[in-house]
Amino acid sequence: WRKDVRQFCSLTPRKMEIYLLIIALELGFCVMALCKARVPPGIPCWLVACHTLAVCSALMYLFLALWFGMHAFVSAQAYKVRLLTQMVRLPVPSWQGLEASRTYLSSFERMKGRQMLRVPLAMGHRGRDSSSV
Repeated sequence: WRKDVRQFCSLTPRKMEIYLLIIALELGFCVMALCKARVPPGIPCWLVACHTLAVCSALMYLFLALWFGMHAFVSAQAYKVRLLTQMVRLPVPSWQGLEASRTYLSSFERMKGRQMLRVPLAMGHRGRDSSSV
């Protein structure tokens, strides 16, 4: 059931990887539009200012989206590790459980000879003898 927790917690990082890739591509396009874009001569200054303002604001929002996406990715990974190490642990048996599951050599010595030499899984289930308890 820890595999289910891993699959459930890996949804956010998987989505963030895709979002971060798209955001990084758009960020590159905005930088290219800001640095290499040439406006034709004769364009009014207010239109050039609006274009520059739009590209700079898109650059700022994409940078913030990249920042928050990285934060979400790292937070999701950290929460997955915390969930798997602190909250979803395999059950540790108690001392009474360990004592109940162990066998003693004296119980083997009290078995019949035929039962001692049986092939496991081929000769059927051994069952519990009343003498072995």
